Amino acid sequence: MKPIALKTGKSISRFIGRFLELFFLAICLYFITYWILSRITITPERDKYPKTISIYVSSSGVHSDIIVPIEHKRFSWSKYLHLEKGFAQDPTRSYISIGWGDKNFFLKTKEWSDLTVSTAVKAFTGMGTGAIRIVQRYPPEKNEAHLIAFKISEKEYYNLVNRLKGEFLFKKGKPSQITKHPYSN
Repeated sequence: MKPIALKTGKSISRFIGRFLELFFLAICLYFITYWILSRITITPERDKYPKTISIYVSSSGVHSDIIVPIEHKRFSWSKYLHLEKGFAQDPTRSYISIGWGDKNFFLKTKEWSDLTVSTAVKAFTGMGTGAIRIVQRYPPEKNEAHLIAFKISEKEYYNLVNRLKGEFLFKKGKPSQITKHPYSN
């Protein structure tokens, strides 16, 4: 019986050792890939049209959003998403921030301390259900923390809108909404 117990003990320790090696290797590959891909730059496409539309990218350190005007002569987010009742009746809130990600990450992770291992794994692997978070907001200020401003042309805005529109799930002509969540309407 002792030789069997030793053999089993050796195989368990070998398994744990192999698992830790592979885990460490996966983490190293992740950071090496991140480092390499973050150094790749692309030359922006030369656009002959004037860049007149202001858009923004913001990050809270947990979530990132793209911020676009609600109303534009080429597109109305309020009409497309039928959110007249959900938006505040405040004309100074003329932008929306749109964030896409894992549904559980949005609903359960307001701060890094709220993050659980299962939520992180699902968000990292893309195995969880996706969700889009839309927040009506005031026009961003230039000195706002964690904000990057861009000017884009109408053609670029049209392409951006079409890309974003393709991510929404509609049921019976209306966007599918999550009703129970920690955010306001």
